[in-house]
Amino acid sequence: MLCVTRLSVGSVFGCMLIALAMLFGAGEVMAHCGSCPGDQEQHESAASCESGKACEDKGDCGSCEAKADEHKDHDHAEHVKKEKGECKADCTCEKCEAKKAAKAKDEDCGGDSCPLEAALKAEKKEKSECGKSCSGATCTKCMPKVSGFDQVGEVRKLTGFFDAAKKEKKSNGKLDSLTDLVLVTNKGVYHFIETPANREALSSIENGQKVHAKGKAYNHGGLVYLDGVKVLDKKEASKVKLNAKQFSSAKGQKVVLEGVNGCQCQLDVGELPHSCKLGHLHHMQDEKGRIFNYIPTAKSYDLIKGQKGTHGKKIKVEGIRLPGNSLLVTKVSK
Repeated sequence: MLCVTRLSVGSVFGCMLIALAMLFGAGEVMAHCGSCPGDQEQHESAASCESGKACEDKGDCGSCEAKADEHKDHDHAEHVKKEKGECKADCTCEKCEAKKAAKAKDEDCGGDSCPLEAALKAEKKEKSECGKSCSGATCTKCMPKVSGFDQVGEVRKLTGFFDAAKKEKKSNGKLDSLTDLVLVTNKGVYHFIETPANREALSSIENGQKVHAKGKAYNHGGLVYLDGVKVLDKKEASKVKLNAKQFSSAKGQKVVLEGVNGCQCQLDVGELPHSCKLGHLHHMQDEKGRIFNYIPTAKSYDLIKGQKGTHGKKIKVEGIRLPGNSLLVTKVSK
């Protein structure tokens, strides 16, 4: 729109009418932003101000210098971004107000009464108490009772695996093959629940073969129920870096345990399937729910079979606790 230099009162009024007509006839709402300095600041539409917000921000933008800036020649959103990184001490923007509220909450929350602080202290204390007595994969403090199982490891015969048990006299009695098998992974030693499904899954697997096993684990006993097991081929097996020596060479911990010598159908293993279809094969379970798996020897044979009045009975056992809650029995008291 052009107006000549010399104007009469009527022509000035006419120009104003034309300007107003152009302003409202374009179909766009002209609104005062209220966020930039300058009483006359206008926006052609709500979409041109801070990502489409309808100019409701009542704070001082602090980044736009032109008092009559109509946001035609610069990016307002970029200025807002710049402003957020240059907030002053008395800034009242949403981000700064949130920080102030969080700080005030922290100051009001005393270390002794704060639930979060108390929980963190309890966790730290539990970890420090677990310390040397922590049994890793079978720890009742560090591990849930039951969890999914998905690990790669090596199937090994339990007899002869632990150095601490190599001098023990072997049992002459016959036991189910599952009782004498373990899965050794980098996380620990796992025994297999003596079920027909587990026996079938492991029937064609040889001692020392590396496998990928999936299923469920009763962690407080180092017992696994298999949903599936796959023997790794040579290429896959060569990629598995397994340190079985860290478990086989363990000296173990001398223990005196009391519990029930329970067969498969008596054991509490949570949601894991269990039955005595393969015979009454026993493990020891204490009052805490921990299950201990006997290493087959002459001293443990009767306990495994539940013979000589030990089936389902409370017993007291002295021995050495090894990885996977494997128990080397040295003395039995009924």
